[in-house]
Amino acid sequence: MIRVLVAALILAATQAQALRCLPPDIARSYMRGAAEGAVIVRGALHHSGGKPTSRAAQHPRRQAARLSGMRLGPGGFDQPFDGPVTIQTTCAGPWCGAVPQPSDDMIYVLRQVGTTWVIAPSPCDAAVFAPTDDALATLTACLTGRHCG
Repeated sequence: MIRVLVAALILAATQAQALRCLPPDIARSYMRGAAEGAVIVRGALHHSGGKPTSRAAQHPRRQAARLSGMRLGPGGFDQPFDGPVTIQTTCAGPWCGAVPQPSDDMIYVLRQVGTTWVIAPSPCDAAVFAPTDDALATLTACLTGRHCG
């Protein structure tokens, strides 16, 4: 009986440690965001970098921040954006979404929740991307209706 219990605990622990996600993909994030009314902003995020306010690993953790930059529109990143945002990370077991430390130039996917703009990274859904040539070319293709991703 004890062997069965130990084997079940080992199996449960092994399964709990496996999280499979697709690699971060700006095209997939763009398409999902577009379907949900999200906006894409390239700019500087300023936050304290401290621990988010919620301690429960399974519940969203929130942190206030400010994002200044340019919003993606029909002409590219040509619409000013400057305002407060909420970073809301979610976790799946020990894996949590993340926003990098404050940076002067990143691409953020923002969703509007009520009157608040939210950056919502999860373990399997990236909300922040480096503005590489490939990422910018992909966004341009998505925006202009060409092959997106």
